Amino acid sequence: MAEYDTISKHLIQAYPDDFVRFTLQRDDVAACEVINPEQSTVEARQTDSLISVVAPVHSGDLCAAVGSG
Repeated sequence: MAEYDTISKHLIQAYPDDFVRFTLQRDDVAACEVINPEQSTVEARQTDSLISVVAPVHSGDLCAAVGSG
């Protein structure tokens, strides 16, 4: 399973827009930013990578986080 975490982390870092479009199966979304969730002071299992995503909705933009790990 670790090889999938490594692959998805690389894809999120290198191609965030393509990753969220593929994951959400939508062409009208884009990555706002790639978020690094690692904090050296916290000792707990964390996601490997997060992407903040923006998608159009009826009354404005919807922003959500998509993660792997």
